[in-house]
Amino acid sequence: MAKTLILDTSVLLHNPQAIMSFPGARLLIPIEVVEELDEFKREMSERGRNSRTFAQLLDNLRKKGRLSEGVEVGGGASVRIACEPSGSDMRAYGLTANGRVDNRILSMALDLRKRSPDEEAVVVTKNVNLRLKADALDIPAEDYEIDRSPDADVYTGWQGVAAPAGKIVPLVDQTEGAAGILPLNLEQMFALDALLDDKVTLVTLTGKAGTGKTLLAVAAGLRKVFKEDLYNRLLIFRPTTPLGRDIGFLPGDVGEKMKPWMQPVYDALELIREQDKRSRFRALPPDILECEEISIEPLTYIRGRSIPHQFIVIDEAQNLTPLELKTVVTRVGRGTKIVLTGDPHQIDNPYVDALSNGLVFLLDRFRHSTLSAHVGLVKGERSELAETAANLL
Repeated sequence: MAKTLILDTSVLLHNPQAIMSFPGARLLIPIEVVEELDEFKREMSERGRNSRTFAQLLDNLRKKGRLSEGVEVGGGASVRIACEPSGSDMRAYGLTANGRVDNRILSMALDLRKRSPDEEAVVVTKNVNLRLKADALDIPAEDYEIDRSPDADVYTGWQGVAAPAGKIVPLVDQTEGAAGILPLNLEQMFALDALLDDKVTLVTLTGKAGTGKTLLAVAAGLRKVFKEDLYNRLLIFRPTTPLGRDIGFLPGDVGEKMKPWMQPVYDALELIREQDKRSRFRALPPDILECEEISIEPLTYIRGRSIPHQFIVIDEAQNLTPLELKTVVTRVGRGTKIVLTGDPHQIDNPYVDALSNGLVFLLDRFRHSTLSAHVGLVKGERSELAETAANLL
């Protein structure tokens, strides 16, 4: 049976190159999807860039033929922009058009099935509700799974071995900890070992809230910058995905705009400063929060840069798409170490999930690289109450 794939807006915002991922398929993009993508083009976020990238890709394809008739995109696949009127009465299914792109896609699938019974029309979308509605209408629907990776829980980064079996390597000396922060459990010891190992240039830390991911990453960066003087600066980035809009719309300078989303980082810095003051291995200056060696920036500012000799922390990296994370990691210059932290089971970005976000994608691709290390943190150490609440509520 011939197969036609109808692509939803969410797929193209997730990956503007998605039309290259279906060899041999006939791809259909409703004109309403193109119109919806156009609404994002002015955003300075990665979503806006993806919208502009896809528009440019379509414009280049126009040089090869008419998009209304279908244009080859390689691998035996073709893409067509569909602009024909709908013949399906959506009201018969309890749905109305109302300008909803979702319902237009469903209507198009129903029309294709009516006109060509031998042709299977499949909706490809990252929108869970659209897949549910398609299923109710007996329309085949699929998630865009080209860049899906195994669950992060599959890779703990550590395992138990029965001595003397296995090669046992001693951890780096953690007597001093990192800027007053000492590991409180075995997984934190593994994490700090990777963070302080100068041969490891990429570290990924996963775990639920309260396991110490951000605290350990920032503390290690402070030790490397101020005590060991191995890096020029500590750069801390956090995606502004939960915003749903660019920070340029908000009043104030960059620091004031970023404050609501960076507050967990400021909290970590404050705790580290207090712990460092009490440590006999004190490493930080008293005005740590005002030091030029520490920079907290919107993640969108990293695009197009080359960043050498820095210690970079990307917090909440699970909210990035694989393409966004590729953009981030390819900015790393010589002598730079990058640490990515996040909880793949707590996603705020509607265009990724636990198996398609950039953090698990990078973790899967780098798991055999000698440049990287990964540790999955398990036990919450924020407080006994917080850990009990996390387990019981």
